[in-house]
Amino acid sequence: MEFEALNRSLFLAMNADASSLRATIEAASLIAVFAILVVPLLLCRDWLRGEREQRETALLALATILLALGLNQVIGLFLFLPRPFAIPLGHTFLASATDTSFPSDHATVLFAAVASYWAGRRWIAASMLSVVALAVSWARIYLGVHMPLDIAGAMVTSLIAVGIAEVSMRWMGGPLLSFGEAVYRLLFGPLIKLGWIRP
Repeated sequence: MEFEALNRSLFLAMNADASSLRATIEAASLIAVFAILVVPLLLCRDWLRGEREQRETALLALATILLALGLNQVIGLFLFLPRPFAIPLGHTFLASATDTSFPSDHATVLFAAVASYWAGRRWIAASMLSVVALAVSWARIYLGVHMPLDIAGAMVTSLIAVGIAEVSMRWMGGPLLSFGEAVYRLLFGPLIKLGWIRP
């Protein structure tokens, strides 16, 4: 199929090979594995130090991420696309499970966070997350563990998930946020009293 041929051609054009600089491969490996940590760090920062509006965005992002990953699991039940190294195609420079490649879970988490922060009008955070999401997507293709189609699929599931999450939050976001804040204040009361984190 022409579409699959395009997918493979894009992958091969982006995939590292034996002539690629070792430093670039090592940098890509760090990005592919660890850059995703910016998402939980940002969510924690917004919850612990942010105003109520920032907590609302963090809650929206969490809901969107969980929904998007759930959609990925459903897709995986009906559609199995092998990773490039299982075809085999190109070169692989990062160890990875042999589960379905589509959509990319790493890209899904990041693009779901991007969509949520854009929806919450958190422009600076959304822009920063966009750069990280694109970097991780490039790195995972470059290292041979995902195809471009896997990244595109992650973008689509993220957009669907943020739409569902936004609608849901309109009628249950307030109670969820109040419940979350009540549990948070119960668990972190001493730190709140010390002024280390916001009430």
